[in-house]
Amino acid sequence: MLDADTVEKAKESIVEGNRLTVLDLAGTLAMPIEKLDGVKKMVAAVSRWFVLGRCKPALESFRDDKLTVETMEKVFKPNKSLVGSSKRVTESLVLSGWSDYLQDIKDAEDQEESKITLSDILFFSTGCKVLPQREMPVTIEFLHEPATQGLPTKVSQSKYMFKRLPVIHGDYESLKADMAFGILNSQGFGTA
Repeated sequence: MLDADTVEKAKESIVEGNRLTVLDLAGTLAMPIEKLDGVKKMVAAVSRWFVLGRCKPALESFRDDKLTVETMEKVFKPNKSLVGSSKRVTESLVLSGWSDYLQDIKDAEDQEESKITLSDILFFSTGCKVLPQREMPVTIEFLHEPATQGLPTKVSQSKYMFKRLPVIHGDYESLKADMAFGILNSQGFGTA
């Protein structure tokens, strides 16, 4: 398009190959081209869209961002019972233990004393070692029924992921021990 010496030739070159599709995706197809300067502006806008709109998110996915407790808490969204119910009270205690567990892991990770990292917890729950660019919420469900009690589990169904936490732990230490046991003994699960 930039090689065109007239506006008419520039307009003709728009329909060549897949340029029409690219210009449409970039939102520049409706830009008026009345002078050759308009062609330069269109090409600059498409270039900016391609580099900043299409390539930048892909490149940023390779960033070496450190996971934090705050980012982990944004990923895991609890599915809570009704306010005022006895289940909701129990779930609040379990979530408090979950938050404490994440903070303990992060503190131990910072001091290089941990067998488990936040990345391990993310991998256990999602199959990802790092956060993808796209939002990926994991729903925390609570196992209230006696038959479903036991170790923390993960379930992935199509595009929705669940982390199921049992509510049987009477103290933080037993929750911590069962979480560690579940995560450490599932290394490579599902990666045959």
